[in-house]
Amino acid sequence: MNWEAAVRLVKQSKTPVITTHEMPDGDAIGAEVGLAEGLRSIGLNPVILNSHPLSPSNEFLSLDDEPVVFDPERHAKVLEAADLFIMVDANFWDRAGSVGEAMAALHKPSLCIDHHFPPADCATVNCASVEASSASELVFYFCEHLGAQRTGRSREAIYTGLLFDTGNFRFSNTSNRVHQIAATLIEEGIVAEQMYQKVFEHGTFERMKLFGMALSSLQIDCDGQLVWFLVTNEMFAESGAVPSDVEGFADMVRTIRGSKMVFMFRDTPDGVIKASLRSKTNDIDVQALAKKFGGGGHKRASGVTLQPPIFQAVETVLTEARKLLA
Repeated sequence: MNWEAAVRLVKQSKTPVITTHEMPDGDAIGAEVGLAEGLRSIGLNPVILNSHPLSPSNEFLSLDDEPVVFDPERHAKVLEAADLFIMVDANFWDRAGSVGEAMAALHKPSLCIDHHFPPADCATVNCASVEASSASELVFYFCEHLGAQRTGRSREAIYTGLLFDTGNFRFSNTSNRVHQIAATLIEEGIVAEQMYQKVFEHGTFERMKLFGMALSSLQIDCDGQLVWFLVTNEMFAESGAVPSDVEGFADMVRTIRGSKMVFMFRDTPDGVIKASLRSKTNDIDVQALAKKFGGGGHKRASGVTLQPPIFQAVETVLTEARKLLA
């Protein structure tokens, strides 16, 4: 891990800009906020710019309108004034959407902190480990190397990232390191029950209605080993839910007995189809499946973007998935 090089790069900076992938989840926001708080503690003035707003489950981490949703006209001068770009929880600049593309075009010094495959090789300094549970775990270590001080907000942010990407400490990426970090944060004042409520107990009526409609589309394949479902534009319109409300749907469905893979296919405002792929066993690599369609992620949790119509996208992915289970 290039912690020393990353520390040197950051300590040469004064005005870094931090970003993450589109539709940021709990780990992405946790890593960003945890890092920003750490950088402030050593005298830097970071700004967080994202291509998409926070989801309801992460809003408690917002402070003074941070993170900021990127606007190319309003924030062009912010990017021009920055002396360092930092991307967390993503390993290609285009995965950060419009802000990532704008950063890449400026060719400034950059740092990437990520845990996806393939390991990051997109920045001046790359701190990547596919063995890490989350980007938030890596940010915790990086802030230790920086000598940064933790604040109440940074503790909540890092703990949120750990909770989200380990599924409340129940997924296979829940290592002893994760528990050690969690224990440290709890010793410093984090209350586990309160954090669970903040991260996971944020459902709205509209979200639950959408989930019920999605369950009505539930299908099984390969003798029940493969489970899939849809979230369509019509479901969004009828339920009144918003795109971020689908967060966690695939993980709830993965509890079906006998299932080995769970896929969620959903319409998006951009007109493309997003597929969330989940594997319940180390024997099935959904990351390899996602790569066939230009996607990526982790061995047991990946995603892919497909072209409509949605049922054609479903059949395209299912045809390859069946081969894995044959």
